Amino acid sequence: MREFRFVLTPFCNYKCFFCHSECINEGISLQLTPSDYEFMAKVARDQLVWTTCTLTGGEPLISPIFKEVCERFRRLGIATTVVTNASLLARPEELLKDISQINVSVHTMNPDTYKRITQIGYPLESILNTIAMTREKLPELEIHLNYTVIKGMNDSDEEFEQFLRFARKVRARAKFIDLSTTDENLKTDAREIVKQLEALGFKLEDENAWQYHLVRAGEKTTVTKCPFNGKYEDLPARDVFVDPNGMIYRSYGGYFSVDALSEIKSRDADGLIGKIRVLINYS
Repeated sequence: MREFRFVLTPFCNYKCFFCHSECINEGISLQLTPSDYEFMAKVARDQLVWTTCTLTGGEPLISPIFKEVCERFRRLGIATTVVTNASLLARPEELLKDISQINVSVHTMNPDTYKRITQIGYPLESILNTIAMTREKLPELEIHLNYTVIKGMNDSDEEFEQFLRFARKVRARAKFIDLSTTDENLKTDAREIVKQLEALGFKLEDENAWQYHLVRAGEKTTVTKCPFNGKYEDLPARDVFVDPNGMIYRSYGGYFSVDALSEIKSRDADGLIGKIRVLINYS
């Protein structure tokens, strides 16, 4: 295990047809406060030596407590990553001032394909301009661009190269993700994405259970496995997810959840660590 992955909100302003919503739904109640998140991060820092965390959703920028949570984590010395679609990132220098890394879901360089994926009218051009502005305003921010590969929709060599060119332009890390779906007509496989990138001149530099790291003339990219919808059940557990109702769970290594709301609210550090260890040791 390496970190908490906090689901700040189940709500999103996009309707991406393949979205797994980090395994949650909009019926989940929002019971955790900024001080609750601070407590969990501090316990993990002090007892598990977890010095990073990720904020996800839904769309985390929708959450009214987003900025306060980020500020509290910075004061704890926690390096925070935010996963976002960037549509609400009008003032990156303000919203991301306490953030170490941002992962932007892009998925395509084609405006029509973007509309098909997101199922809303927000223009891709605005997202790309926002990413470029974010790089200009925050030159030291780590930016990763997520590209979920969908068979027959955005998986051509030309589209891959367009995405890679944009990533180079804004000094971002391009990350390809295999599609987690039960639809065999759309499903992708991480190893096949690796082979496609190798055909484009990349060489496999390193790999682990979850990711492949490739390089081409100094240009680096990553292929990541997505385990939701029952995919990759044999992967080792990596992160502890926290829903806004206090349920903690893991996606890798088989879905398994534990209710930790009482420990969080009562500030029972030993009890919280005990439940985290149940997740870590579950098999």
